[in-house]
Amino acid sequence: MEPILQISDLTRTFNKKLKALDSVSLNVGSNEMVALVGPSGSGKSTLLRHIAGLVTSDQGSSRIRALGLDVQQSGKLSKNIRSIRSDIGFIFQQFNIVGRLTVLDNVLIGSLGRSPSWRGTLGRYHKSDKYAALSALERVGMFEYAHQRASTLSGGQQQRVAIARTLVQKPSIILADEPIASLDPESARCVMELLESIHKDDGKTVIVSLHQVDYAIKYCYRIIALKAGRLFHDGSTLDIDAKVFSDIYGARQETIFKATNSFAHGNADINLNKAVSTATL
Repeated sequence: MEPILQISDLTRTFNKKLKALDSVSLNVGSNEMVALVGPSGSGKSTLLRHIAGLVTSDQGSSRIRALGLDVQQSGKLSKNIRSIRSDIGFIFQQFNIVGRLTVLDNVLIGSLGRSPSWRGTLGRYHKSDKYAALSALERVGMFEYAHQRASTLSGGQQQRVAIARTLVQKPSIILADEPIASLDPESARCVMELLESIHKDDGKTVIVSLHQVDYAIKYCYRIIALKAGRLFHDGSTLDIDAKVFSDIYGARQETIFKATNSFAHGNADINLNKAVSTATL
């Protein structure tokens, strides 16, 4: 069976010399939940934006395929990119919520990829879209805020609204670019549990970039690490250890390992003394 996502020889150069991505190749299967980790500036956000077709690679042999269709090849987007984008949800670190709109109207934006643009302009959404939006808000615990201005919400609440918007989009692949970077621990836990639920209950492929190594281990079954724009590590969460993280982030990074605690991961427990730093790297 063809992987749901195929990336081949992906390179992106800025200012003619800085390689944000350097010959990255990887496949992601259907119904995987993958953590994308690495130091700041390693290329995580750039990789996700290429997968979503928001930016293009250098010209050459690079190619990205999603759901059996070309997203881009040799630095050129597919002619069907709008249709492809509608099947790839993107959750941003800074939420991308329109503050002057109500929570419900923000979520309804997720339906525009399947509707004529005039519906969004005039606010004339199908009843089925409104029902789907309200159902998504109920799922993320934000139903009671449906008619409240989005600008009045906390960061954690806005991120849940962004997730509801993605649910309404009905994508097969969800990309989350550091979705908990600016959230407090409780809000971060809530967001990660929502992403895990979408993966497990809806059968979606989820790729989430994270700086918090402990969350990567707790919620994801596969960890892909980038370093200086290159693919540095790709493997099961169950097989990762402290040395791998030390190599990813560098010996100069100060890490504090928990000696006794463990996170439940699927049907297995991973000892944090083996794997995870409490520091946000």
